[in-house]
Amino acid sequence: PVGSWYNVTILVKMDFKELQQVDPRLLNHMRLLHSLVTSALQPMASTVHHLHSAPGDASTTVSRLLLGLPRPLPVANVSTLLGAIAKRVYEVISVQVQDVNECFYEELNACSGRELCANLEGSYRCVCHQEAPATSPRKLNLEWEDCPPVSDYVVLNVTSDSFQVSWRLNSTQNHTFHVRVYRGMELLRSARTQSQALAVAGLEAGVLYRVKTSYQGCGADVSTTLTVKTKYVLEKLDFQS
Repeated sequence: PVGSWYNVTILVKMDFKELQQVDPRLLNHMRLLHSLVTSALQPMASTVHHLHSAPGDASTTVSRLLLGLPRPLPVANVSTLLGAIAKRVYEVISVQVQDVNECFYEELNACSGRELCANLEGSYRCVCHQEAPATSPRKLNLEWEDCPPVSDYVVLNVTSDSFQVSWRLNSTQNHTFHVRVYRGMELLRSARTQSQALAVAGLEAGVLYRVKTSYQGCGADVSTTLTVKTKYVLEKLDFQS
């Protein structure tokens, strides 16, 4: 049985129109993605559903998957496991993992009509209406504060030494975002911004980076993570006779 759900977005180096010509129904493409994801998560039993594939920028294809795991895991842990795909598979540019808000979908939560559904990272919690009076007002305010997940988190304009990340937040409040760039476990960059995009430069070519974007909401750190590999550079040698 599935205990938690995640959205996974994979960016590959393949023109979408060319992919459709050789694989009109995208069956081989879906099988490949399924194999890459399930292999990276072994020995955990995982469920993978292909949601949508579409053209990306600069001759790439973006594929969105729904991933189910038997037990809740932090988004950062799942992102680290799946990020290894971009490191060992040349065609994969980036892998992004986001928490799914099970409370938005009746099919993904088991809360009854008499219960409130509270989203947690990698899971959810059913709260009985009768429990509300016994809960402190401060805790209730934090729990039902406006703190939606970071969505549409994508990487753009990948070069040998830079890339850009952008995201969206469907919120009525203004938030300050904290963006951190890691190489392995080493923190390389840390920046705060109130915009919903950030350019990262001064990187090494052909290296896998992990980018975590977060903000403070509901008394916790609401975050999402993606991995991206900078392009390789083939140096031109000038031979003189």
